[in-house]
Amino acid sequence: MKGNSLVKLGLKKRLWIAFSFATFFPLSLLLYYLINFKTLSWFAVGVTAFIIFLGWWFVFNVFSSILRIQNKSFKTLEYIKEGERYFKEIEIEDEVQKLDMVFNILSSKVKESVEELRKVSFKTEELNRAIAQKVNIFSTILQVHSLFSQGSSVQSILQFLIERLREILASKTVMLFLKKKNQGYNYFCCGISASLVEEVLKRDDFLSSLKEEKYEVVDKNHPKEKFAFHKEILNIKNILIYSITSSQRNIGVIVVGNSLDDFAFSEEDFETIKLFAHQIGILWEHSLLSQKIEDMEIYDSLTGVYNEKFLLERLEEEIKRAAVYQRPCGFILFRIDNYFSLQNELGLVKIEKVLKRTVNEIKGNIRSIDIIGRIGEEKIGVILIEKNKRQSKEVASQLKEKLESLPDFNCKISFAVAESPLDGENASQLFRQANSYLDSSS
Repeated sequence: MKGNSLVKLGLKKRLWIAFSFATFFPLSLLLYYLINFKTLSWFAVGVTAFIIFLGWWFVFNVFSSILRIQNKSFKTLEYIKEGERYFKEIEIEDEVQKLDMVFNILSSKVKESVEELRKVSFKTEELNRAIAQKVNIFSTILQVHSLFSQGSSVQSILQFLIERLREILASKTVMLFLKKKNQGYNYFCCGISASLVEEVLKRDDFLSSLKEEKYEVVDKNHPKEKFAFHKEILNIKNILIYSITSSQRNIGVIVVGNSLDDFAFSEEDFETIKLFAHQIGILWEHSLLSQKIEDMEIYDSLTGVYNEKFLLERLEEEIKRAAVYQRPCGFILFRIDNYFSLQNELGLVKIEKVLKRTVNEIKGNIRSIDIIGRIGEEKIGVILIEKNKRQSKEVASQLKEKLESLPDFNCKISFAVAESPLDGENASQLFRQANSYLDSSS
């Protein structure tokens, strides 16, 4: 009996039974009244028939809609579960249970789709961040080239670079250290005071700490005790120190740090820092080359003192300054009289050493405010600030005496003295007059 209950019947059978009850009972009731109550009016019969018709029409439409939804759901189920073993093996006659299975499977698929969408969304966000980072890097490089072409100083461009690096990496602190010619570092910092940077530099040498490694890193994936002092002083938890190279030699480091928990530097971070380090290396190398070119324009390559062109420019400046303040300006022109004969006798290498020795001796016995330079091959000029002709002659005589008293010094030294404005109102006139005095004395 239980197995034949109405609940166990399929949805279609139950719907048709309900339809039969909705139409059969009213008709039976109407017949009963007609048989037992012959006085029943035709109006009552008509109303009953109309209500029955409306009920039948309403039930039919509702059930038809349900059946259409059911059929569509079954087709959807067939598409979703096509080829899945457990669905083929289980035969379900009850359409309600089958419809319930459709909704369960659809819910499962929706959940899976939502999870996939979340993963795709996360990957899309990562991709967008990576693209934005690349765009920022490319924009920074273009700005650097623009600043350089506009004649901005190397120092201002380097400061701009580390500020942009801090922004791109969202770091707390970025520092740049570049080795000086002799010792120590030029440094640029962002997100940290200069006093703290000085404190760090007193305690350690970043380049020596790197040894043969290109970089050192302390983060979640590299929990080292190294650089503990720097982390303490800078108040950071994660630190990355990247070496900057130029012409296959270390010239400095970039230091990046933050205070984030459970943080690890990513491959993109390394690539970004590597790119910035490369740009800084190129910029610094260009700066050194520019400095060398500038030095070549004003310094004599052999002796290291000013060359003739720049010495005469400085002489012109000092003459103008002396005229403004109504002060004298002395000029001494030394000459090694036997320079060319010694060159033939000793050779080029030894005569160059003699010339260097002569220049160094003169340079070491004049005031720091006085200016020395090489003129031609065998002449040396000295600008004596606020010295008149008599005072300049005394200085020249003392210098000649010192030179000729040097051991193994076989040079014959002569000199001429001129004063502005007595012997010339500009550098060209003063130099010609001194040269004329020198020629007439020989």
